[in-house]
Amino acid sequence: MVGDIRDALAAAFQDAFAIQCSPYELANPTPPTMQVLLGEVAYDRAGSRGLDEYAFEVQLMVGYTTDEGAQRELDTYLEPGSSAKDALQADRTLGGLVYDMRVVGCSGQQAWLLAGSQAPALGTTFTVQALVRGA
Repeated sequence: MVGDIRDALAAAFQDAFAIQCSPYELANPTPPTMQVLLGEVAYDRAGSRGLDEYAFEVQLMVGYTTDEGAQRELDTYLEPGSSAKDALQADRTLGGLVYDMRVVGCSGQQAWLLAGSQAPALGTTFTVQALVRGA
């Protein structure tokens, strides 16, 4: 089920933006790219195993080849009405995989050194909260 949610988040992003999208963390990503990481899990959010709450961290990164250019490119994913948040929330049940989901936050602009290549990237992390019916 967790893998299916990751796949659905990556597919939702891919449908809106023509960039590399991975449901799992990449060892050597090539910006622009997004990847889905599993965050905290809170069990039993409703009585009798009613709901579990999963947090997913959706990392978005662009190449940091020019100072202003990278920031402007990152801004395009944050514009109201056509943002990464809108893309991720296009189907709040992710095709019936979850009871409900929403993007609850964005980390703001961050500079990263990419593993493997040590190339610079500029990015942000969106926190996605998914409510899943307990087993």
